Amino acid sequence: MQLLLMPASAGIIYMEVGITRIWRYHLCMHEIIWFLLLGLVAWFWWDSTRAKEVGVRAARRACERHQLQLLDDTVALSRLRTGRNARGQMQWRRAYQFEFTRDDEVRSHGTVELLGCTVTGLHLEMGPFDLYEQGD
Repeated sequence: MQLLLMPASAGIIYMEVGITRIWRYHLCMHEIIWFLLLGLVAWFWWDSTRAKEVGVRAARRACERHQLQLLDDTVALSRLRTGRNARGQMQWRRAYQFEFTRDDEVRSHGTVELLGCTVTGLHLEMGPFDLYEQGD
């Protein structure tokens, strides 16, 4: 039986048992951290995409309800913070801005606020007055 151990920085362990050779990859701590960071970035991207879709739907419904036209059919992230929901759990608090028009000439601005994927507020600037809608 022959056993050859490489330095930890190489990350490879080679063992020969009889005729069979066994190669086993040994993960170092920094590689594990990189995999965890990659997973965290992937989760954040997925969660942000899902929240943006909720924001677009909320902006679209508000514009339809008030006979407005949502311009560009999208929202843009304007603020990202952490917040706590009703159960005390930490979630991302996001604010998205969007533009809409009533008469195809003047662009007005609106904001939709989310806690996690729950709409908590909506603000439409409509000329001489502003419309605020508060979520649950």
